[in-house]
Amino acid sequence: MDEEEKKLNTEQNGQGDGEITAAGAAEPVNAHNADDIFASLLDADRIAADFDRINFEIFGEPEREFAPEPADEPEAGAQAEIPVEQVSQTAEETSANKSGGRKTAKSINTGDLVINVTEKQQKKADREKAKQKLKEKKLREKQRKKERSPYGDMSLTQMLHELVYTFGYSVIRYSKALFFFFAASVAKPFVIFFKALGVGKKKKEKRTFRRRLADLIDEYSRLREDSKTARQAIKRVWRDPDRLRKALKLYFSHIKKNYLHFLKTAGNILLPAAACVFLFLSTRYWKDLTFALDVTYNDISLGCIGEESVYMEAQNLIAEKLDTGAYSFDGGEADLEGINASLDAQYKLRLVSLNELNDAETICDRVIENSADNLTNACGIYIDGEFMGAVKNEADAKTVFHNYLLPYLDDAEKEGYVVGFAEDVEYRQGIYSDTEKIIIDPQTLDKKIHGRKTVTNEYKMQQYDTLEHLAILSGVPQERLVELNPDYDWENVREGDKITYEKETNVLRIQKTIISSETVDVPFDTIISKDNTKYAGYSNVTRKGVNGKNRVTTTKIYIEDVLSDVRTQVDVITTPIPEVKTVGGMSYYGAIVIGTTSSSGFLWPAPSCNYISSSYGYRSSGFHDGVDLCRADGGAIGTSVVASRDGWVEYAGWNSRGYGYMVLINHGDGYKTRYGHMLSGSICVSPGDYVYAGQQLGRVGSTGNSTGPHLHFEVIYYGEKKNPMNYLSR
Repeated sequence: MDEEEKKLNTEQNGQGDGEITAAGAAEPVNAHNADDIFASLLDADRIAADFDRINFEIFGEPEREFAPEPADEPEAGAQAEIPVEQVSQTAEETSANKSGGRKTAKSINTGDLVINVTEKQQKKADREKAKQKLKEKKLREKQRKKERSPYGDMSLTQMLHELVYTFGYSVIRYSKALFFFFAASVAKPFVIFFKALGVGKKKKEKRTFRRRLADLIDEYSRLREDSKTARQAIKRVWRDPDRLRKALKLYFSHIKKNYLHFLKTAGNILLPAAACVFLFLSTRYWKDLTFALDVTYNDISLGCIGEESVYMEAQNLIAEKLDTGAYSFDGGEADLEGINASLDAQYKLRLVSLNELNDAETICDRVIENSADNLTNACGIYIDGEFMGAVKNEADAKTVFHNYLLPYLDDAEKEGYVVGFAEDVEYRQGIYSDTEKIIIDPQTLDKKIHGRKTVTNEYKMQQYDTLEHLAILSGVPQERLVELNPDYDWENVREGDKITYEKETNVLRIQKTIISSETVDVPFDTIISKDNTKYAGYSNVTRKGVNGKNRVTTTKIYIEDVLSDVRTQVDVITTPIPEVKTVGGMSYYGAIVIGTTSSSGFLWPAPSCNYISSSYGYRSSGFHDGVDLCRADGGAIGTSVVASRDGWVEYAGWNSRGYGYMVLINHGDGYKTRYGHMLSGSICVSPGDYVYAGQQLGRVGSTGNSTGPHLHFEVIYYGEKKNPMNYLSR
């Protein structure tokens, strides 16, 4: 052995609190020369001693001496002595097991300890024999009870009572057993789970969580100390492979023996936690990924799509864009003729994130970009569907239109109206032919929208309108009007005919929208209820009406300061509550009841005149607008004329158009009734009076264009004279 190894052995023998000796050894293991060490490595006893020496150097454990096993066992009845060293080692291992795997390096020094093995075994045999006798006695007693009837000496009442008691007790007993069985079955997985985590309690050792945590921390501290000592020892034997292998083997054996509980607990906690973290990270990583198709067209990657139908939709979009002519300006279609020739693509399956997927519109644009020259992305400007040009930056185009409106915005804000364009302005992003006529700059766009254009309008001809008058009114020459309306007969102009004419106006016209809102009252209706037990003229309001409220929003649209359109929107705030009025349904004249109202609600206007001398319709003197009522015996003059319905007197007096003295009543629902040829001085109502059905208006006479005494009666509905007999009943 060289000087360095001798120095190392000397340092190793000097470690510890004192001399390390095995039980029964005469002297400790000291350093040897190189030949002795080499020879000792080949000897089994010396290898075991060397292991103990390294064990002490690393972990501080005492060395053990491997004594041969005894040849013969002691005979029965003899006393066998157990060496003190073995008793010490057994006590030490028992103490280590009780302390949760902790082990100290101190040895137990006791005196002579002799145990009488025979006496101890004899006592154990006696106890087993007594238990066996007691068990046999219980079995015999149980057999005797089975052979003897339990109800032999009982009366019937006692036997029934015993049976009921036994049955109830059995039910309770077995129910309790089943309950605990199911409870244990349910709780068993949880018990196994918590035991796997190392938190289960032992029957003989009940420790609190704080105590258990303290033990784990203590084991961790000792593990760190042992690991530190092991690192130092391994550094010393690093260059010797045999000693390094022995040291590592001994170190891991020590860890397994003394820290197995700590390692299991740490594994039971850390491994599930690590699995949860791994599951969370995996889920988070994979949720944003998906399998997609990488589309390759003309050896150029167009991007990824979710499914093949997206590319099919892109093909349809390409066909639509080519058909609409969006790219056909300035001969652009010649450059795009080959697009439809080959739209087949290749697909490759890839794993990509969701934000890398493309829609059909994007794939469509990329196909066009890679299929023809002189194409670029731009924003197309359309005014009322007419293409004005394309600007590469949409923001620049919107700025041009905003500047056009800027002079009108201040007044609009002050006056409270909305200003905009009368034309529909549309911005379309897409692929356009990169030529001077298609792609324009903002300045060119500004000039275009400030230009003039000719629009076609329609004019509705009025009465007495002529070609010359229309030319002056529209400012269009007569020749141009004839050209615009080649099929129109200007010699026979009719009211309501539509004539087309041209008018020059701005490309963009300013539109002002003025919105006003007001709340208006909605008058309530009156519901008339006829009571045929009461005479005509009776009136009673059984429920008062309440006006409703509507919000009327009026929108006026001015184009170039000329009123173009008025729109009205009515929103109901509250609905009106109609008035309910009860009136009499029986008509009378004097003391004679002459009948009731008809189904249309009209009374016979001349109660004493039931004869119709002239009906409604054509007659020899022309068309008769009413009916003439008189008496067959010729005594009609002076008889009463009554109101056929309730209403307001609109006219009462002389009429110069042939009716003579007449009364006109407005009933308020579009109906009016006229009473003509009445006797002079007999009219007893005035304009503005409200009259009830059956109320006297005057007397039958023969004034005006009349050939004899009679009442001329008319029914007028919204200005149109109707046949009175459709509303009367005799």
